[in-house]
Amino acid sequence: MIRRSAVLLLLLLMQLQSYDASDLNSILPIAQQLGNFWQSNELQFLGFQCYYHQHLRFRRWRFRFHGSFSCPGWTNIHGEYDTVSRNGVQRKTIEDFLKKATAANLVTEDEARAWLQGF
Repeated sequence: MIRRSAVLLLLLLMQLQSYDASDLNSILPIAQQLGNFWQSNELQFLGFQCYYHQHLRFRRWRFRFHGSFSCPGWTNIHGEYDTVSRNGVQRKTIEDFLKKATAANLVTEDEARAWLQGF
């Protein structure tokens, strides 16, 4: 199944073919800014290698930021957060992971709180 975001990107690319090079130069800064909405980071958490990913989604005719956080060498728990605002999506995603890890008795609430304060 083709995702809506892929269809929108395809339509945008088809539309861009009708512009000449000078028009594309004015669009380039916008495309560069859109690239900033995708992010991947590696983090150390209690000695484990963890990964944070953030990307822009198009759902229910709105752009949304989706974050995911996991430590695959340690646990299969995934923290996730979805919001319309880019502000705080990384922190909320990690908070979700820590809440799930605490519920699974992988970390204590004090360890989670201390790590989050240093973040």
